[in-house]
Amino acid sequence: MISMKDLYEHSDYENTKKEFLASNNAKRWSIFKPVHLKVTKNKCPICECRLDGSLTRPSNNSQSISIEATIDHYRPKKNGLYPFLKYEDKNYIVMCSDCNNLYKGCEFPLFPPAIRGTCSESIKKEQPLIVNPLTDNLSELFNVRFVMSQTGRNLLELTPRNNNGYEYEKALKTIKMFGIGHYDEFLHSNNNAKLLRLEILSSHYQKFKNFIRALKTGDKEMALLEYKNNNLSEFGLINLIKKQQFSDFT
Repeated sequence: MISMKDLYEHSDYENTKKEFLASNNAKRWSIFKPVHLKVTKNKCPICECRLDGSLTRPSNNSQSISIEATIDHYRPKKNGLYPFLKYEDKNYIVMCSDCNNLYKGCEFPLFPPAIRGTCSESIKKEQPLIVNPLTDNLSELFNVRFVMSQTGRNLLELTPRNNNGYEYEKALKTIKMFGIGHYDEFLHSNNNAKLLRLEILSSHYQKFKNFIRALKTGDKEMALLEYKNNNLSEFGLINLIKKQQFSDFT
């Protein structure tokens, strides 16, 4: 997962917001897509897939679907939820179209007692169970683990850092909702989306496997070479690995 805490300090953000405020387009939140993608280095901050138009998957009617960048409303704009945040720029997060539309949708679970806010002030009392890469400290919520799935595929996935409490529940719900960890336990009802998620987690494993091996053997030269050759600095996962927050079960 990629931290987006630097978004509002990005040099393009102020002008982007001015353009947004001057627009009358009903879906003007899409104006923020370019600056969000600059911060995430053209990746989905949730599953870390590339958003350069190269990723596709079959649809239920066998046609190919391109996985594209979309702007998600972190707190859903749907009536009955948070319609008052429809045009609040700090409620927007870039996501791949699968994470946004198929995995998250209009869900926004809260930690008990789950009293939902009805205005910008009262939402501050909520405890969301979906991680927000714009505000949350990801290293306090997640660890990384290298595992083999029941299908025999090696995967790199997230797992909760804590064992109980709010932060544990928040990390676990996020992992379950987006299918970014515990793959064999949390399967999506859309088989095509599920298989693509498997490919993404497997691809992450392939990117990082030799880097991890070099770290474990103390081969700093090889670790640096793998780091550069695989552009690992572009991944949010690297920040957890650098902090030794990983386990290798492969």
